[in-house]
Amino acid sequence: MKSPKAIVTLALLFFLPLAISAQTFTNIYGGDSYDTGRAICITEDKNIIVAGSTSSFMSEGVDMYVAKFDTEGDTVWSIYISNDDPDFEGFHIEESVAVLENEANEIIVFGSYHIVGWSDYHGTVLHRISADGELLQSKLYEVMAADDMVLMDNGGFMICGTGFTGFALPKAHVMMIGADFEIEWATQYTGSAEQGCGLRGICKMSENEYAVAGYTYGIGIVSGLLSTFDTLGNITWASELYLGIEIDNIFSSVE
Repeated sequence: MKSPKAIVTLALLFFLPLAISAQTFTNIYGGDSYDTGRAICITEDKNIIVAGSTSSFMSEGVDMYVAKFDTEGDTVWSIYISNDDPDFEGFHIEESVAVLENEANEIIVFGSYHIVGWSDYHGTVLHRISADGELLQSKLYEVMAADDMVLMDNGGFMICGTGFTGFALPKAHVMMIGADFEIEWATQYTGSAEQGCGLRGICKMSENEYAVAGYTYGIGIVSGLLSTFDTLGNITWASELYLGIEIDNIFSSVE
């Protein structure tokens, strides 16, 4: 973990009457290279967590960036997280996808990891950060490129995304990770031999059921995909949505 001297570039515009007493502010924070903010959450103490990516603080690659702001837009803390695993040297891109606060007031950030030039390597990363901005735990999963995550009642995580292997068609993936960051199970959904599919969004339907949304395609046709599954990864219902246009893709799912 390293603390940057400058803050990454992102623009924030909030109008949150319920969470932050109807205050509105706009601030721009600048680094000297590629810097973005992608995911956001409001903490229990009504501060703001933004997770994104930065290339302003390292010589090679794009790393994950996380910052905490107060209700006036002032920085409470900020860090960037670099993967130092020697097995994954080279230009890499690590991008935040989602951020949330758990019951222990820790910040959980998850995203995707890609090695540029490795056409068959995509991964998922999870980071646990203390309320004070200290990196507590990190883990890289070589299962899929992650797209969305929900927090489970037991403190674990249900994650969906898309798996890539060389030039083969992509496959939809779901995995359940425990509160200790260990994989409980991981499964993939392939469709027919002529189809590729991937998942973009996930939501909790009940204590034992989750819904995912994404896409599936055959030859020249891309359809939206909706499905539900239980806590063991078994599909309980699935449907393809083809609206008669060239590409149909579902990016999020809510109850």
